[in-house]
Amino acid sequence: MNHVDLYLADDEHLSYQSTNLGNTASDNILSAQTLRDLVIFANNLNIKLIFDVDTLPTIR
Repeated sequence: MNHVDLYLADDEHLSYQSTNLGNTASDNILSAQTLRDLVIFANNLNIKLIFDVDTLPTIR
C-alpha cells in the first residue's frame, strides 16, 4: 500500500477546520467534510493517508 503524509497546522498556509480554534472552511482551511472525502478517495486508490496535525500551544 502506498501512503501520503499530510502535514496540517493551524499557523501554515494549509490548515484544517476546527471549532476549538474558531476557524471556518476557506480556500486555505480544509473543512471536515473535505478531509473525509479525501480519506474516501485515497482508500479507493489503496493509498493510506497519514495525518500529522500540529497546533500552536495555548498561551494562558
